[in-house]
Amino acid sequence: VWSNNELFIIDKFVEAVALPEAFSLGRVYPNPFNPTTTINFALPAQSKVILEVYDINGNKIDNLYNGYKEKGSHEISWDAHQYSSGIYFVLMKNSGNKNVLMEKICLIK
Repeated sequence: VWSNNELFIIDKFVEAVALPEAFSLGRVYPNPFNPTTTINFALPAQSKVILEVYDINGNKIDNLYNGYKEKGSHEISWDAHQYSSGIYFVLMKNSGNKNVLMEKICLIK
């Protein structure tokens, strides 16, 4: 009598990468930082992304990215060696400003 012995032969093994389900601004690591940090973000579909850095007074001090990105998870680095210690904000928005997210970061020198 035949019985299943739970052995399976797999011809190809492909690792599936989970695509993000929402527009999100992930963790900023390290935070606090000196002088560089990495900003992670995710897109559920290809879209135009704008990443900007603002100081505590609301002044835009740096434009990190302004263009189209494919769907998926991405990261971008910010080198703040020319800026003074303090609190900054990373602003992420997509075309049409339908999604706007912000993350507080701290530069310590």
